Amino acid sequence: MSRHVPLALALVLAAARCGPAEPPPEADPEPPPNELRWEQITAPDDASVLRAPAVVRAPRAQADVAAPIAVQVVRIHADPGTRVEAGAPIVDVTAPSLLEGAAGYASASREARAQTSRAESLEQLRAEGLAQRGQVFERESGARAAAAERDRAGAMLRALGLSPTEARSIRRDGFVTLRAPIAGIVVEVSARIGEIRAPGDGPLARVRGEAAARVEVRTAGAWPTGSALTLEASDGRRVPLALTPLAETIDPDDGTRVAWYATADEVPLPDGLTGTAELAPGDDVFQIPVRALAQRTGRSEVRRRRGEEEATIEVEVLASSGASALVRGELASGDLVALDAPGEAP
Repeated sequence: MSRHVPLALALVLAAARCGPAEPPPEADPEPPPNELRWEQITAPDDASVLRAPAVVRAPRAQADVAAPIAVQVVRIHADPGTRVEAGAPIVDVTAPSLLEGAAGYASASREARAQTSRAESLEQLRAEGLAQRGQVFERESGARAAAAERDRAGAMLRALGLSPTEARSIRRDGFVTLRAPIAGIVVEVSARIGEIRAPGDGPLARVRGEAAARVEVRTAGAWPTGSALTLEASDGRRVPLALTPLAETIDPDDGTRVAWYATADEVPLPDGLTGTAELAPGDDVFQIPVRALAQRTGRSEVRRRRGEEEATIEVEVLASSGASALVRGELASGDLVALDAPGEAP
């Protein structure tokens, strides 16, 4: 027997033990190169597009109680948290210039009345031949001089924020009462009895009320026209706003759009009230992924699927954020749009 027979037999037996070779696993099929991914359109709900910080601007709703000259505090009538009407007494103050102005006004007023009355009497006597024209002229000149002094003293009182009609009470009492310029709540009283306060030391008290307001809204870009705009205030109120802004501009510091809106029903609001402005888009506005937009020459398009029908339609992009966009076009609830649809170069 040949010495190669055992080797051949061993090879045959080894092959029998291994059995038939298994075929290699099949690779997953590659998706068709032109197959599109679809996503359903939704009602707008992207807060980054539809909500923006807002603050109430109502400068007439806040007022300072202050004196334009250095004064000494005599009495305090209101404490922080007191609700007051316009004209309510807040602080009594005194100052030499106040007393001098009041005394000068009262004295000049009396002199002007006396000189005028004497001039009128002399004019009657002159008509009867009992007085000369020079005497009448002298009294008239004195009346004019006294009236001029009265007017100067009155102007001084008005410059101090007082009415000349208060001159008599100032002379009698020795002080003047500073009153609330508006109705509201006394939110601050910094005056102290006996202290001397100069105008540069700040107001003696501060009153905060409510008045016709404008709402300042900051957004990253222009807002679309919606069906409603509402201020959700931090105090829990929901205040409807007019849809069209009164004015708008771009903040040069950060590039944000700043717009001012009137309240729809002239609701009085406190100055500085913060909140969020929320826009409700119209029923014909839908939210789609930004990836669904295809930019073509001068227009934006999406690939729409409605049932078994597909079509490329033009849409108006109203606003967009990093991930979503608000659009208007031939769309309806339940439609699908293709993601990453190819576009044409401009």
